[in-house]
Amino acid sequence: MYGITDPRIEEEPLPFFAIPMWNIFWALHGGRQVSGMGTYQSLSYVEILAYTQLMQIVLEPWEIEIIKRMDRAFISTINTRSGEK
Repeated sequence: MYGITDPRIEEEPLPFFAIPMWNIFWALHGGRQVSGMGTYQSLSYVEILAYTQLMQIVLEPWEIEIIKRMDRAFISTINTRSGEK
């Protein structure tokens, strides 16, 4: 098997190497800031730093970039879907 399937992913299965970042992304998403207009705010590097320090996780720069890309894809998808309504 190439990776895992997750009901939150509509595309290809998630590669095994990305699973830890995927789990961190969703943990961070649970504490994501929402603006007064009800729109999601992007995850900041400070939020990622605080989470990884609290959980005693060491991330490489490329792993942080993957989490940020996941976040951009999430925000883009949400914005696209809300524009379709």
